[in-house]
Amino acid sequence: MERVVGPVDGYYVAIFTRELDGKFRASYKVCEAAPADYRSAPPVRHGRVDGTSDTLAHAFELAEQLARLQIARLRDAKESRWATGSAIMYAPTEPCPLYAAPGD
Repeated sequence: MERVVGPVDGYYVAIFTRELDGKFRASYKVCEAAPADYRSAPPVRHGRVDGTSDTLAHAFELAEQLARLQIARLRDAKESRWATGSAIMYAPTEPCPLYAAPGD
């Protein structure tokens, strides 16, 4: 079975579960756009739940929780890159002509 959840902080989560001997194993993909289905979803991050679950609902829940952790990590990484990048990107290395002394 498949499920798409979102948007979650601007991302979408595609979840796929399969049954193995009466237990359920789930995989997830974190995507920037809403995917049509799990297989065609181009992921930013992806993963699989370790082990199996007794119910389909529990497998979906675990996969969604792991995907939400990945989304939080993506958000934190994006925020730290923005904060660090902006400080470095705009730091002047030589005087700017707008700040030149009169007569220069």
